[in-house]
Amino acid sequence: MNSCISQQKYRVGEVVYDIGSSPDLFYILLSGNLVMETEIMVDDQNRFPIGVDSWELHTTKRKIKYEVKELELNEVFGHEEMLDVINWMKTGEQGKKPTHKCRIIASQSSEVIYLNIESFMQSK
Repeated sequence: MNSCISQQKYRVGEVVYDIGSSPDLFYILLSGNLVMETEIMVDDQNRFPIGVDSWELHTTKRKIKYEVKELELNEVFGHEEMLDVINWMKTGEQGKKPTHKCRIIASQSSEVIYLNIESFMQSK
């Protein structure tokens, strides 16, 4: 295999990458099944009586996991966020470095190949 490309196996439940992690790699799914998920903030509102004709509104927030999609064999993923980092590096922006916006988890034993950002930049 090319020295720029690496291979990795994941067991069921293992996280390939998580929300907020640095997108320094992009991947191709060779075998198995991976799921892309994100977290959504949900507001719950409840009314509680505080008198005969008055109510108090309580709002709570919670995160729920939301399955965006199942990745298909030979599907490329992680590349969009990696390109965001490359653009961020090229423009010299002072803001926060872009991060992953979703989580990738193995729903069955899976194998991926990946290329890191340094190798990608050198291959141009």
